[in-house]
Amino acid sequence: MKLVALAAVLAAGCSSHPSQDDCERIAEHMINIFTTPRVGDDGKVAPEVQKATDTWRKNLLEKERDPTRPTLVEVCRTDFGIGAAGCILDAKDETTLAHCFGG
Repeated sequence: MKLVALAAVLAAGCSSHPSQDDCERIAEHMINIFTTPRVGDDGKVAPEVQKATDTWRKNLLEKERDPTRPTLVEVCRTDFGIGAAGCILDAKDETTLAHCFGG
């Protein structure tokens, strides 16, 4: 019985797209990666850069202000598979995120 249940879960996961909730998390995670400021030579982010980054991130996350987040959610729901979703959520930076898309 456990084997049948496991097979059903795996089959569903291989052939479906991420859930709406997963896609919301994926969009937010991607935006956070895109808007992470570069660290300066001193190992710090300049306060004015951090402030600008925080404003940019806030605007991107608010769907009424910018279409980026809703667009990422829609692309996730229609184009991403479960494997890509897991890879994206595990990505720590732009480089590891790019690997999720074959880059």
